[in-house]
Amino acid sequence: MNENWSQENKQIQKLLSKEATFDEAVRKLLEFRNELFQQIKAQSLYIRKYGKKDFIKIQARLHEKYDFQKVQEILGQDYKEALRILEENGKR
Repeated sequence: MNENWSQENKQIQKLLSKEATFDEAVRKLLEFRNELFQQIKAQSLYIRKYGKKDFIKIQARLHEKYDFQKVQEILGQDYKEALRILEENGKR
């Protein structure tokens, strides 16, 4: 994964190790899971509609335009918004 997730993971590990912060760690993990599900859903819908080859081209285009962390942030939004962004970038 990327540097951002590495730092998050370290923080979550610290939170999990203490009873007083355990609930906060679980909340952070659930937030992260939800972001991943949004990305997976948008990407799956895009691949179903346009195909895997087109999706790979869009990913490359997004990574040329933004760094990895920004792409993850963009696609971690609401899946409908992420799908719209993927489709918008596919039109070029």
